[in-house]
Amino acid sequence: MTRPLGWTFALLLALVAGSEVPLQAYIDPGTGSMVVQGIVAAIAGAAVMIRLSWARIRSLFSRGPDTAR
Repeated sequence: MTRPLGWTFALLLALVAGSEVPLQAYIDPGTGSMVVQGIVAAIAGAAVMIRLSWARIRSLFSRGPDTAR
């Protein structure tokens, strides 16, 4: 008889969670700067995407024929 995949995953998760060890981790100040850079880049990318497809976005909310230039 085989075990369902869910039971195998739950057993594996319990084993991993039960065998935790302390970690010696260090996050340097440059990591915070990289996170901020990533957030700014995502916002800038979204702004460029919206700007390039503004005519399509406006046509979704307008009534009547497409008047986008």
